[in-house]
Amino acid sequence: MESLNETIEKVLQALKDERSVDEVALKVGLPRSEALDIMLYLAGRGRIAMTDSLHSKWALKHGREEE
Repeated sequence: MESLNETIEKVLQALKDERSVDEVALKVGLPRSEALDIMLYLAGRGRIAMTDSLHSKWALKHGREEE
């Protein structure tokens, strides 16, 4: 069983390319709700941002990351 930090890292890797929540969930192997929870957490931390609201696409936020 992988840790939450490992799962978060996998989601970040998946978001190096613009993807929807469903695409991230499929790529990382998570239920959609868990992928969305992690993505909302990362968005709140300023690590990712929605890049295309029409198609609900997300990607890594460029620039300095805040911890």
